[in-house]
Amino acid sequence: MQLLKNLQWKNCISCGKTHSHNHCPYCHIQIAVIPSPTFANLQTIFTTQGSILKADISDRHCHYLYWEGGTFTRENGQVIFKGDRSPFLNFWLNGDRTYVGQGQTILSFLNGEIQPDETLQVEAYRQQPCFQCHRGKRYWISQGKLWRDGTLGNGFVGDILPEQTQFWLGNDLGFGFYQAGNLLTGFIFSTHYHGINDQVSLPKINGEILMVNCAIWHDIWLFFIVQYQGKIQHHICVIDAQGERRSHDIFDGVDFPNIEGHYATELGLLVTTDQGLQLWSVQQSQLKTQPYPSELDALMQADQTITATSHSLYLNDNQHIYQLVKK
Repeated sequence: MQLLKNLQWKNCISCGKTHSHNHCPYCHIQIAVIPSPTFANLQTIFTTQGSILKADISDRHCHYLYWEGGTFTRENGQVIFKGDRSPFLNFWLNGDRTYVGQGQTILSFLNGEIQPDETLQVEAYRQQPCFQCHRGKRYWISQGKLWRDGTLGNGFVGDILPEQTQFWLGNDLGFGFYQAGNLLTGFIFSTHYHGINDQVSLPKINGEILMVNCAIWHDIWLFFIVQYQGKIQHHICVIDAQGERRSHDIFDGVDFPNIEGHYATELGLLVTTDQGLQLWSVQQSQLKTQPYPSELDALMQADQTITATSHSLYLNDNQHIYQLVKK
């Protein structure tokens, strides 16, 4: 009986059968177990009776914006502005600056004061402003071109398809795609250089794309929610920094966690689920999953956001930010 308790059961992501071996005895695909670091000292960094609207966490900072009692406030207590929450407002944090987007207008706030000379007019895709900020620079789409802050004004990155493009940033990479009919074109760009690589190997996506998200480190993890033949499908596609496709998997909607809140690392993708934290990786063109246990598992739900730094894990939901420190 003790032997049975010590067995670790897992589902093969290739054939779906349950087994307790290091590799699947049915399809014989080896599963390399990536060791999980040990984290301890669970702490509550922040809690609010209102709602956390945005968090930006790295080794150097823990920035966040929250709404409580009719006030939008930064982590240092600085009031950005007062008013009610709205589903049409979008937020980004960039050091001391807070960016607020509504429609195609991006406003910049510094120390609670609006900065009129930093206001941007950007394109929108699926009613969301085409704007991001990363490591002190702004990136945006305007008039069919991708721009970023340059040393002497706006820096041109590359040409894209007007009003049909969405993009993300992570680590030293950017990824985006534009859609013309049923044709998807992906592109990769560096945060250090001009130009884009639009020779990205994207899979063919059948059906209507309902939602897209992306997480980036050395690899690009791309998620699609698609309606196809009356059913909801979730696609996950992993692409390397050169634009080559490493894997592509399709899941039923009920078998796939939330496509938001995950975090890409050098080991793979950290995924929040109701059963705890998981690490996803690609091995021999196959998507593999394994538990990534920590003290956060007792608090974890699929709709939370995980962030990993070199020393800590952070988990935030609508009202809390938790931290675990690596031993």
